[in-house]
Amino acid sequence: MSTDLIERVPCDRQGALRLECLPDLDPRTIVVAQAGNVNSGSFDPIAAICARAQTSGAWVHVDGVFGLWAAASRSRRHLLEGYEAADSWVVDGH
Repeated sequence: MSTDLIERVPCDRQGALRLECLPDLDPRTIVVAQAGNVNSGSFDPIAAICARAQTSGAWVHVDGVFGLWAAASRSRRHLLEGYEAADSWVVDGH
């Protein structure tokens, strides 16, 4: 499998995706958003990413290995705003 089609999107200092740098999306696109950067704890703008993807037919996967657990916290679940609009997600319970 070639990695030539992978396009990395610039991030801010905390490792969150810079939405203004997200390229044009189409139905062949998979956007992997992160919920809880392993080094900084930052969250990508999941709601905005999902909204953009829905208008173009792109797939959104949320890597929530650490951060998706914030959904269980009343004081932290706002960090995941929009994750329910993603097409898939993953969480790790170890």
